[in-house]
Amino acid sequence: MKFYKTPAVVLGMAVTGLAVVRSLARQGIKVVALDPDPRKPALSTRYADCRVCPDVHQSPDQFKNFLLAIAKEIGEGAVLLPTNDNFNEFLNKNREELSKHFKFVMTDRKVMDQLMDKKGQSDLAESSQVPMPKTFYPANAIEIKNIAEQVRFPVIIKGLTTSLWRQKYGDKKGMIASDRETLIKEFEQIDRAKIDCVVQEIIAGDDQCHYKLCAYIGQNGEPLLTFTLQKIRQYPCHFG
Repeated sequence: MKFYKTPAVVLGMAVTGLAVVRSLARQGIKVVALDPDPRKPALSTRYADCRVCPDVHQSPDQFKNFLLAIAKEIGEGAVLLPTNDNFNEFLNKNREELSKHFKFVMTDRKVMDQLMDKKGQSDLAESSQVPMPKTFYPANAIEIKNIAEQVRFPVIIKGLTTSLWRQKYGDKKGMIASDRETLIKEFEQIDRAKIDCVVQEIIAGDDQCHYKLCAYIGQNGEPLLTFTLQKIRQYPCHFG
């Protein structure tokens, strides 16, 4: 096996993080894996030097200092690999300072700001002529009642930004509303929590109807890696 001198630092040890750690380690890459939750089972993997870190959302300054200390320990130029939106948001906000000590791939700030916000994602899809279900962004009780008269049920209600939503609802992706009354009731609950939300029509079909195109595009616009996949199940079912 070829061993690489440049180590990797994987941010987040949920299922995605563990898969990244295993893939890298099996290629001979030294991996440091970070997660703020000491109860995460993946922190017990033998494939990485696993460490409990400050919470990137609640204590971003402490987390940044934690990362910079790792850079001094393992050497400048390690590759940072974020595995969830909280870490992506952190890298986007601190890219200038962190890029002096780490390597990481991230598109320009304007695009990242849009990608971290569901309204921004919708705007990008629309400008690129990508088909998408009808989507609404209610700001108050009057608007949600108007939407309830226009939308085709069922719909899903979810947070405009992932980080704020997860503080309140954890891993729950959203609420399903099958009628006007449920939609208004769920919106009122979310509105009381002071969370901006999205109402989106649900495309009919079971979990095997999910398809993905994944691509890694180089700086010159050339696709360096592409593949398609079909999901056979979701966990939890439907909105995992």
